[in-house]
Formats: sequence, structure tokens, C-alpha cells
Amino acid sequence: MNNKIKIVFLLFIIFSIEMQSCTSNAKPKEKPKKAIIPVTIHLESNCSSNTFILEKNGQKECYEKKPFITGDNIKLISLTSGLVKKYDLIIEFDEQGTKILKEVTTNNIDKKVTIIFDGDVITTPIIKMPINNGKIMVTGAWENEEKVYNFVKKIEKDIEQRK
Repeated sequence: MNNKIKIVFLLFIIFSIEMQSCTSNAKPKEKPKKAIIPVTIHLESNCSSNTFILEKNGQKECYEKKPFITGDNIKLISLTSGLVKKYDLIIEFDEQGTKILKEVTTNNIDKKVTIIFDGDVITTPIIKMPINNGKIMVTGAWENEEKVYNFVKKIEKDIEQRK
């Protein structure tokens, strides 16, 4: 082959390779959708690579990394005057959240859940009964009542902005 043909052939091959890489069907990786309201609720689980550990009063508890419900499912949140402490926390979920909550609570009586807001643990209540109506009430002693109060006020604001 003469040199001109070799150069044209090589250019054709290079051009073809570049065109193939430009027309690749590979899709860019999509970033996971971030919850609008930064609240996640995680179920207690046996420790594994799919869990994270919370340490409280010297006790280690494992919770599933993947939340079973997020703040996007919160429809209403409020604080009411409590009998034991200053506040009881009430959270009402939307239709999808209600279905999820019903299934998880029905199958996990006496297990704990942890409610996390912006990376901070708000509370770790125990599931006492199936929750069929999509409303949870967390009662009891709060380690940090101010944190809970600020949590509720921030979520109320986020819910209002979502409308």
C-alpha cells in the first residue's frame, strides 16, 4: 500500500473510533434523588454491611442503611402537650407513606426505628403495634426537647414550601 492510502485508511479508522465513542448509548450516571425534606426513618436490624450502628448509653444498635420511609412522605407534623414530658411528636404520612408504614409496623412489632433529621438522631421509638392510619405519635422523655422543637418547626416550613 502506498503512504497516501495508509494515511487515509488510518484517518478513517481513527474517525470511526471517535464517532463510535460519541454515539455511545451509555447514559451518564444520575445522581440519586435527594429527599426534599431531610428526614429518614430506619428499621432496627441485625448488624451487617447493610446497616449502620448507633451507640446509646453504651449499647450498640444496628439500623438498615436504606430508610423505609423519607420526609417526602410526611404530610403533617406537630407537637402536642405531653403527659410525660413537654411534647409528644405527631407525624402524619401521605398515602404512599401510610401503606409503607402499615407493612413495616405490622411485620416488626417490638423492633426499634430511628428517626433522623439532617444527620441527627431525633428519636428511636419502639414499634408497639401496627400503624394502619399513617399517623405516629412518639411519646416519652426527650433527650433534647429543643432539638425536637426545632426539628418540627423546620419540617413544618419545608412542608409549606412543598405545596
